[in-house]
Amino acid sequence: MTQQSTKLMTAQEFWELYGNKKLPKYELVKGEVVEVAPPGGVHGGVAANIAADLVLHVRQNRLGRVMVETGYYLERDPDTVRAPDVSFIRAERLSQEGLPRGWVDGAPDLAIEVVSPTDTAAEVEAKVHDYLRSGARRVWVFYSSARRVVVYSQDGSVRWHRETDVLEDQELLPGFSLPLGEIFTS
Repeated sequence: MTQQSTKLMTAQEFWELYGNKKLPKYELVKGEVVEVAPPGGVHGGVAANIAADLVLHVRQNRLGRVMVETGYYLERDPDTVRAPDVSFIRAERLSQEGLPRGWVDGAPDLAIEVVSPTDTAAEVEAKVHDYLRSGARRVWVFYSSARRVVVYSQDGSVRWHRETDVLEDQELLPGFSLPLGEIFTS
């Protein structure tokens, strides 16, 4: 049996081929290009609700930047570029020159993923692991069908929240509260 070798792609090659193009969404995982299915209506609605509340709070309090589906360069050799549905970077981590034209170097402080029906548990777990290992302080994973949120922290702690809960993170987002029941309304 002959084993074929696959040439791994770098983040720069990935940017040149897929960045700024109106193509299906892709991520680069350990040097291999992975197509990500476009989100459905519920997914998009939940992500938009999260982003809207987060943007208002972050802008009013000058806490940093909130982004949607932005690529983060998480790992090198082989390269990994992930794009959370919503993300947040604290102001003190932002460059004076502003955001880069290409991928953001390093993980966001907060990565938010909304799980789609096509996502497997292994895929979600791999994303959470990649974000935390690369420096994210928190990862929020929203399960729309179950109306639950799981919060993973860099210290290894995991917290579950129901739709009747209010999600807060005073360390990263002082004064911010997210009523989950409103987020899951599409």
